[in-house]
Amino acid sequence: MTERAQSGLLSGESVARLSLLHWAMVLGAASLFGVSFLFVKMSLTDIPPMSVAALRCVVAAPVAWAVLKIVGGSMPTFKDSWRLFSVLGILTAALPFAAIAYGQGNIETALGGMLFGALPVFNVLLVPLIAKDEAFHPIRLLGAMIGFVGLLLVMAPKYSGGMDTNLISMLLIVFAAISYAAGIGYARRNKAIHPIAMIVGQLVWGGAVLLAFAIYLDAPWQVMPSTRSWIGVAGIGVLGTAAAPTLMFLLIRMIGGTRVAIIPLLMPIFATMIGVFFVGEQIQLLSFAGLGFILAGAIVIARSQQRNI
Repeated sequence: MTERAQSGLLSGESVARLSLLHWAMVLGAASLFGVSFLFVKMSLTDIPPMSVAALRCVVAAPVAWAVLKIVGGSMPTFKDSWRLFSVLGILTAALPFAAIAYGQGNIETALGGMLFGALPVFNVLLVPLIAKDEAFHPIRLLGAMIGFVGLLLVMAPKYSGGMDTNLISMLLIVFAAISYAAGIGYARRNKAIHPIAMIVGQLVWGGAVLLAFAIYLDAPWQVMPSTRSWIGVAGIGVLGTAAAPTLMFLLIRMIGGTRVAIIPLLMPIFATMIGVFFVGEQIQLLSFAGLGFILAGAIVIARSQQRNI
């Protein structure tokens, strides 16, 4: 490959030709996000949900900080970042991590991944309301509508009428996606801070909130977790919360944000494959159809973003 072609690829201009390394990183990030739902379920074997959410941040924050140092980044001053990190800590860590932990305990790994896969749908609806550089787009709104229909289809087989445990659990995962989408919109208003520093900051602030609630609600010093739970905590912290977002941000710098949009499309597919083929979960055909609608809506959204570059 010529120097010019390499330069174009690294800047995101030549998005049509991705190297094997780039594809490996894309698939790696998507699979790490997808397996996160399994790790959460493993952690919940005998660790309370709020403690699982808090430990997720406690494990991930130092890993993300180490990566930041390796790539030559630095943390901003407290004065310049406390407001941003406190808001992001709540929207992208405290609220979604707690919601996923409480919701995932009652539903299948695959179903959790399917529901959170609606994240691009909520991005379309919330980012223009929060970010200053984004506007509503009719094609993206169409994609969001298709994805929303898919979300209802995914939930339908588990809904037995009324506000039962299954419905509450599914709504918690959906709420996690909504909160995360709002955090993405807020983060886009602040582009001066290194993206990995932003991961560290939100994990520290979100972890502090979650740890306070975990100490109050769970009395974690009385819990004696099993090896399975500790493996789940390590997996969700190191792989799902630190490594996966770091890979995604590195890819944004290497191949551009448009191509990286394929990661949220692949994430629910990996979560479903892990749940069905490795855990042996039984998922209704209607939920698979719903996943198809969610992916179709996300593809419409992604193609619209490509055309506007």
